[in-house]
Amino acid sequence: MGSSRSDGETSKMAEELAAHSGSKIIDLREKNISYFDYEHKNLEDDFFSTMEEILEYENIVFASPVYW
Repeated sequence: MGSSRSDGETSKMAEELAAHSGSKIIDLREKNISYFDYEHKNLEDDFFSTMEEILEYENIVFASPVYW
């Protein structure tokens, strides 16, 4: 889930889906993912471990808010 609020409407919808499907929610706000750089200064952030976690699943749902 990628939202600026971990308790917002997107989170509520993701929690509803997870409850009905037995899915796990990965909240990107809880991760330390930095910007991309060509010098690889950010190798210690959570990007690779998060991708490894995501790739364990066959189906992936991306949840992001829509701002009007």
